[in-house]
Amino acid sequence: MRRTGLACILASLFTACGGASDPPNASLVAGSPAAPTQPASSTPTPCSQPVEGPEARLPDAIAGGTIAVGVDPSFILVVLGEQRLLFYGPDLPTTASISGFVFAGNPGPWCSSGDPATYNGIDRNFRLGTESRVYLYTTVKTNPAELAGSIRYPNSTYGLTGGPIPGSSYDGTAKPSLADAIGSWIMTGLDGTVSPMSINDAGLITGSDRGCPFSGTVAASSDEGANLLRVQLEVPMCTRTTFDFPYEGFAVVLPMKSGGARLLLWANANNGVDSDYILGIGNRN
Repeated sequence: MRRTGLACILASLFTACGGASDPPNASLVAGSPAAPTQPASSTPTPCSQPVEGPEARLPDAIAGGTIAVGVDPSFILVVLGEQRLLFYGPDLPTTASISGFVFAGNPGPWCSSGDPATYNGIDRNFRLGTESRVYLYTTVKTNPAELAGSIRYPNSTYGLTGGPIPGSSYDGTAKPSLADAIGSWIMTGLDGTVSPMSINDAGLITGSDRGCPFSGTVAASSDEGANLLRVQLEVPMCTRTTFDFPYEGFAVVLPMKSGGARLLLWANANNGVDSDYILGIGNRN
């Protein structure tokens, strides 16, 4: 998987660190207020230290859990190298619906003279149509999975707790296998669109995202630090994108204790200025 600079990806996902200053999930009610924002100054102010403290590099890991209290409390966190992706929704183990995601670096902080608090990522909430700066702080252990931390917005902080993905028998220490993903899937995208997706025994994948068809490959790598499959996709020019280079990401197959399996798909393309992504979650057809 090509390593694109986190600063470029974050800047393109969240232009000039702007956007909403309140938490995108307006229904979240638990948590403590963040430190007051200092007024803008003509003299740049150095970044303050994150209130949660410095972070060590995390191991590649996949875990699940809950965010304080709110309508979208359920999340799946994927840690890969310097990037962390936290996908959240009303109840990911039982409902194939993602409301939004947090994309963060580790530590990768930034700040501005108008707001000297540190941030290391963005929260993009499609259900509410909002974006916000965030500082995602997590400690993750594997075998067995264990997770704790917080998400700090400009005005509020919410706790994270978790470990093994609820409702799933997913084993993060197992070697990834293409056989787990082969078949037909019914995927739901961030915009709520439901569409079919297929992966054959040669690892060829076809599907669509927000009205744009895609195709590519899914492959297992024996040297992965987490139980996931690498994905590379090609998206022809369509109404929402003109990128002419591959989208790269991953697929995670979650065997469910109630029967069947769930698949989480993420792929991102970035040219240093603009960024686009494919994201969906679904069930085997």
